[in-house]
Amino acid sequence: MKHFNFNRIRSAGLKLAAGLLVLQIAAASRADVILQGFYWNVPSQAAGNGGADWWWDHLAKQANTLKLAGFGTIWIPPALKGNAGGYSVGYDPFDDYDLGSKNEKGTITTRYGIREQLERCCAIFHANGLSIMQDVVDNHRDGDDGAYNFVYSDSYGNATGGRFGKGQWDFHPNVPQDSNVWDGGGEVNFGRDLATMNGASHWIYNGLISSLAWQTRALDLNSYRFDYVKGISADWLKTLMSSSPMSGKFAVGEFFDYTTSNCTTWIRAGNYMNSTMSAFDFPARGLIRNMCNSPGSFNMATLDHAGIQGTDPMHSVTFVENHDTDTSDPVTQNKLLGYAYILTSEGYPSVFYKDWSTDAGCYGSGLQAGI
Repeated sequence: MKHFNFNRIRSAGLKLAAGLLVLQIAAASRADVILQGFYWNVPSQAAGNGGADWWWDHLAKQANTLKLAGFGTIWIPPALKGNAGGYSVGYDPFDDYDLGSKNEKGTITTRYGIREQLERCCAIFHANGLSIMQDVVDNHRDGDDGAYNFVYSDSYGNATGGRFGKGQWDFHPNVPQDSNVWDGGGEVNFGRDLATMNGASHWIYNGLISSLAWQTRALDLNSYRFDYVKGISADWLKTLMSSSPMSGKFAVGEFFDYTTSNCTTWIRAGNYMNSTMSAFDFPARGLIRNMCNSPGSFNMATLDHAGIQGTDPMHSVTFVENHDTDTSDPVTQNKLLGYAYILTSEGYPSVFYKDWSTDAGCYGSGLQAGI
């Protein structure tokens, strides 16, 4: 009669269970749906919408509902004070250390509220089991004196006492172009273009890392969405995302390009991101738009292995609409077809706030139940 070593069997079983648990945890880290928690020109008291909640408070009130609906991550808008002050949607960043606490650009608040409201919103998200994705704009800065000089107030109101001032030699084209920038020409279209690699004495290189580290600790950020990564040195982005406390956190870049090969080259190539960052799947979104807007003539076979999700699904963040496409290139009909596709296909799906919400001016009354 054969004798069984039950201790050995039990040990093997425990090892197998542990291995399966690791796989489950790894899967769960991406078994998630992102909600883009804003849209272009959300209502704001600072922008004259007197009857509206401050946006940080408006989001915080929905935390439990969003968690119960199945969202795991909330992508919040750029939080830094912009050149347009309370009117700014955040893509014209001015001060790297003003989250709505300094009297700059005509206001203490940002469009979304003051720093205390932002911190409370983030704490409420975490209390409800939601992760926070911060929108980060590190391609450019706006609001200088006309000669590339950026001077900031400190928390006590001293006009020149703020951190991380900048000058002429911190920006292109005053210094040579940085290494491994995909679109060195287009990057200057949005403001004063930051020289992350070749600026004077690595001031910008180190200063931007320090600022995001400060934001990460202040808000307990879990992940990041980087604006216009085509204009930022991939060498610097890789250093940023290997620096504490950002190291190991998920990041996705807005590589705005409808050509799959361009997107995957930026994601995978060693001189670019070397698979350390994901990208929004614009190529797949282009096909989704065509499918929804022209279903009678669309060839469904083109969705087979389409976009980044078809070749590198672990680095694909899929979407039907976002704050830019909603205003410039929208899906105008059959939008639930698009959501049915991204929510049942490869990739990490992101739902647009206006498509989910039943707020005034949003589309959720016709879409939320289906999503």
